[in-house]
Amino acid sequence: ITNQVNEEKPGIYEVEVKHRNGSMSYTVAEGARAFLKVSENHKNNELELKIPLSTLKEQNPAIDLEHISMIEFFTPNLMYRRISGSGAGTAPFVAAGVALAGIPLFGAIMKKRAEGRKKEQDVK
Repeated sequence: ITNQVNEEKPGIYEVEVKHRNGSMSYTVAEGARAFLKVSENHKNNELELKIPLSTLKEQNPAIDLEHISMIEFFTPNLMYRRISGSGAGTAPFVAAGVALAGIPLFGAIMKKRAEGRKKEQDVK
């Protein structure tokens, strides 16, 4: 991209994603796709890319695909700051949903019990 981007006409181009800095350097990253949008003035060009996690593991076998919490991306040819992405598991959302549904349900059950006890005391 670096050598060609200033020579390209404005438009959107599909580009190859290749491995770097390892034993697989300069080979095409399987399953990866990328599109480069070249602007009229060749400033603020955009790159959209998709790299499967399995392809990242090919580049770096130390990656544990079952326990990824953050991914950091950097390419000095396109940017001057790193991009980091992280996520969270869905378990906290499930627990929050159960709590939100359970609290009103528990309150309704306790209210019915209290009403039942009150009726029993009134009958005695």
